[in-house]
Formats: sequence, C-alpha cells, structure tokens
Amino acid sequence: MRRTKVAALATASLFCAAAMVPLAAPSVAGPAAPDVESAVDGSLAHPDLRTMPWQKRYEAIRQAGLEQRLRSGGKGDVQKVGKGTFAKVAQTGTDKIFVVLAEFGDTRHSAFPDGETDATTYLGPLHNQIPKPNRSTDTSTIWQKDYSQAHFADMYDKRMKNFYETQSHGKYSVDGDVTEWVKVPFNQARYGRDVCGDVVCNNTWFLVRDALAEWTQLKLDDGWTMQRIQDYLKTFDLQDRYDFDEDGDFDEPDGYIDHFQIVHAG
Repeated sequence: MRRTKVAALATASLFCAAAMVPLAAPSVAGPAAPDVESAVDGSLAHPDLRTMPWQKRYEAIRQAGLEQRLRSGGKGDVQKVGKGTFAKVAQTGTDKIFVVLAEFGDTRHSAFPDGETDATTYLGPLHNQIPKPNRSTDTSTIWQKDYSQAHFADMYDKRMKNFYETQSHGKYSVDGDVTEWVKVPFNQARYGRDVCGDVVCNNTWFLVRDALAEWTQLKLDDGWTMQRIQDYLKTFDLQDRYDFDEDGDFDEPDGYIDHFQIVHAG
C-alpha cells in the first residue's frame, strides 16, 4: 500500500500511534480501593479503555465480522463483512511492542504551578524514588529496590510473553523492546495533574511527545542517524490495523507503530 512512511519520533505519526493503543503499564504503587458507593453512583465510573471517536466504526465492523464468523463458520484471521469491508476476527502470531520508560524533571509549567495541590514534593519524580513500604501495615504495594530497564525487559520477554502464550495455547505472543529511562523536562504535575474531572486528561499526551523526543535525542547523541531511527521504528510497523486501504490485508505496514506503551516513574 502507499502509506508506508513511518515518521520520525516526536512527529504526528508517532503521536497518533500512541493514541491508537490503550496504554497500560504495571503500577509500582497501586491506589487504594475505590469506595463502593461512589462506584455504584457513577462518580468513579471512568473507563480504563481509552478510545477515539473514529474507532467506533472499526469496532462495529469487527463486531459484525465476529457475529458472521460465529453464524457461518470459516477459517483464518480475517472475515469479509461486505464489499471492500473486512474484519480482523482473530489475533495470532507475535506482536512487537515499543516500550518507553519515562521519568520526570524539575521544571515547572506555568499552567501547573506549585501550591495548587497538597503534594509532598514538586520535584520529578525520578524512578526508584518511592520509599520501601512498611510491611507491618502495607502488604499490598508492589515494590522493589531497582526498577531498571532490565526489570521491564524481563517482564516483557518472560512474564508477559509466557502469560499470553499460555492463555492462547501458543497461538499468540508478544516481543517487547524496552528503552533506557529517559527524562522529560517538566515535573509530573505538568503531565498528569487530573484537573479535567477524569482519570486521564489531555495533558498526558505531552508526556508521550516529550518522552519520544528525549529518546530520539539520546539516540542521535549516541551516533544514530535519523534514517537509522526511522528504520528501527519501521520494525514496529507490520500491521494495517484498521485495513486503511480496504484490501483485506491486515499484515502490511500502514505508517503507524502497531503497539506502543509508556511506563512512567512515580
């Protein structure tokens, strides 16, 4: 297909790639359990699956394909729904995941000044700054001394990989490529203060933008050319996830990273 250009990091193509994939990363310190009554009355009923309005059409096509496959049977991962309309009805093989580790700087943003919350600090945080919990009173917080790149590489290459292979009886797996920790310029408040009334606000997208920009600069400083960076990113563009050209081939590049995840400190 013609849409084969994978943009450099910190450009719109990479930015949109992150928007297309629900971002999920293990939490270092889990929040307290939500109040049951609040959850029932809807005040805490925020979905954790973040989708874009334009995705509704493709989800409807996929649902129609699944229903048609159940009614009529068939083989393969793709089901024809109508003229020029195809649905991916099964996920097999191995998905590559581009994983960026991001920690925070100390610069304040004018829109998120100090003193507006009861935060204990307005610096960073960097990774590995969460104190060890008191196990006499806290037996649920996941904690270890060093959350290194090697820790997350092991998580993707062994634990997550084994989980998906076991659950799918060997039909599906993942292959994660984890970056070193990159430091974005602003503190966490600039990227994650939930002042919009939801659990995810628009300012979180700037974390994706800045982390990717910092990763790109690190690679350039290490001697990579922009062409080498783009060639590396193309290894994560193997799927036409929404069959953009409507040819029924979901296993071709479409110009977007297929699976992107960001893990942040704090």
